[in-house]
Amino acid sequence: MIMNKKNLVVIAWLAVSTMMSAQSVYPGQHQGKMKKETVAPIRVQSFDLKDVRLLASRFRDNMLRDSAWMTSLDVNRLLHSFRTNAGVFAGREGGYMTVKKLGGWESLDCELRGHTTGHLLSAYALMYAATGSEIFKLKGDSLVNGLTEVQNALKGGYLSAYPEELINRNIQGKSVWAPWYTLHKLYSGLIDQYLYADNQQALSVVTKMGDWAYNKLKPLSEETRRLMIRNEFGGKYIDETRKVGAIPILFTPIVRRKFNPDGTLADTHGKYTDAVRAVAKEKQVLLIDLNKMSASLLERYGQEKSTSLFVWVEPGIYAALPEGKQDNTHLNVKGARLIARMVAESIKETIPALAPHIVMYDYVVAKDGSGDFFTIQEAIDAVPDFRKKGRTTIYIREGVYKEKVILPESKINVSFMGESRTKTILTYDDYASKMNVFGEEMSTSGSASFYVYAPDFIAENMTFENSAGPVGQAVAVFVSGDRSIFRNCRFLGFQDTLYTYDKDSRQYYEGCYIEGTVDFIFGKSTAWFENCTIHSKRSEGYLTAAATPAGKAYGYVFHNCRLTADHSVENVYLGRPWRPFARTLFIECDMGSHISPEGWHNWRKPDAEKTTFYGEYKSRGEGGNCEGRVSWSHQLTNKEADQITLRNILGGNDEWYPQIIGTVK
Repeated sequence: MIMNKKNLVVIAWLAVSTMMSAQSVYPGQHQGKMKKETVAPIRVQSFDLKDVRLLASRFRDNMLRDSAWMTSLDVNRLLHSFRTNAGVFAGREGGYMTVKKLGGWESLDCELRGHTTGHLLSAYALMYAATGSEIFKLKGDSLVNGLTEVQNALKGGYLSAYPEELINRNIQGKSVWAPWYTLHKLYSGLIDQYLYADNQQALSVVTKMGDWAYNKLKPLSEETRRLMIRNEFGGKYIDETRKVGAIPILFTPIVRRKFNPDGTLADTHGKYTDAVRAVAKEKQVLLIDLNKMSASLLERYGQEKSTSLFVWVEPGIYAALPEGKQDNTHLNVKGARLIARMVAESIKETIPALAPHIVMYDYVVAKDGSGDFFTIQEAIDAVPDFRKKGRTTIYIREGVYKEKVILPESKINVSFMGESRTKTILTYDDYASKMNVFGEEMSTSGSASFYVYAPDFIAENMTFENSAGPVGQAVAVFVSGDRSIFRNCRFLGFQDTLYTYDKDSRQYYEGCYIEGTVDFIFGKSTAWFENCTIHSKRSEGYLTAAATPAGKAYGYVFHNCRLTADHSVENVYLGRPWRPFARTLFIECDMGSHISPEGWHNWRKPDAEKTTFYGEYKSRGEGGNCEGRVSWSHQLTNKEADQITLRNILGGNDEWYPQIIGTVK
């Protein structure tokens, strides 16, 4: 899903499908440190981090990179907000005036301050266990010592970087940004210090925090606790979102794949989903109930078939997972895309004003394996033949795709969406004189990198290239299908870059870059070029070689285009007639100095001067001076120019109007 309209929506609460926990205690770990040991029968014993060491690898490189950053952090900076909250350390090292303050979510005016210190307590403990390096032990011990001082100063077991008043506000049902979430990070970090770094002081501190929390929460009614949870889960986000004039949307978490004997799904989230629904009702916020929607999806698939939506891998498929994997929590690409589509459709339905700004794609092509297919041709082959009721959109990630691609006539209503105009590249290197497998020359038509035979094709934001170089005719794109649209695309080649092949094909190019040397836009089709850059790479060249059939009212129209060239290129002609009735118009185009004063060439066909129609209207730039143009070309009058419209040129019997078709905002 792509949402391109900025600052329209802020998603205030999107609950994930997994409930995260900071500590994971497995059988075999931390023997003797837990008050209650695991007594359930187990099949596998875990091992301690201290018993494992990473060998030279990218994983070890990443660990070392993270550890360098972790050890660079000043303990006094991490303790500063805690000491400030306690109010007794202003005059000593680490006080308000003697330490560089943290910013962002750790700034003194942010209600989340202190949670990073909790994360780092865990990180130092785990790194100490994983490496044995004393630096991580010293860092963790220093933090725990400082937090102990703060806890003693605050009294009663409470420990935080913000005053206890925020907790009291939360209990009263007032908006506070996730105070218990922040405290949870401290609990987690201190427990990790005890379990992995054997810090007994951390155990003492977290025990006092636990006692404080128990005494704080025990007197509260169930209704009060529910109100606290509602404010913890989304209340703050909603208020802040509305303050900036954005629209908050709440989502419930998706379900896990856990079926009851009767075929329904078991509830694995408890009160999490109810809390989100309650917040939405209380705050009058739009709710997208993904829990119900995903449950309905899985139940439709059924217990067995629903494995196709999750990370379920049979044994022996992947070397990295020789025994396979059965994951009922994490979606695979197929499942994630179905859920994303649900989200997109729900947003479109809930907020109709956003509908034009949400674009969904059906297939993803990615060279790194993150999509559905590795190649563009594989994605095309997967498109159903003659799909008339909908458009199939193929999203192509950045990468150089060296392949000869064909969009056959049966693959109608297909769109290509490139991730990057300059970095999503379809390329090949055939050329006309190259021999095929039968020892025959490929010919111009056979040299193309990409063939478009199907009607109603759209391409946006990518590059099409023939990389053969200056070896004669070498087509980048061959377009035969009717009602073809290219937006924000690049066409790279030398001779015969863009072949507009079919006489009955109408084509529209907007914001494109087309480069070449000789006849690099050529063919029989009717084509409109809007706000395009036409770039010449060699002197004595020709931009166009139209082959407009006799009786056709129009061939090529270039409107508001820029004609540019490499340095020192000169004497380039606007066009020459491949066929006798060639028709080409340049309307309000900016022409560089490389354009020949004569403008047009007859291709040594004097008779063609009588049948061609080469015209200009309000040409500008150094090459736009029309006084030296050949006598058989035309300067359009205002009345004639008024007739050169998209509707007149491309409308046809079906009134096709490409400017309003398939546009991605």
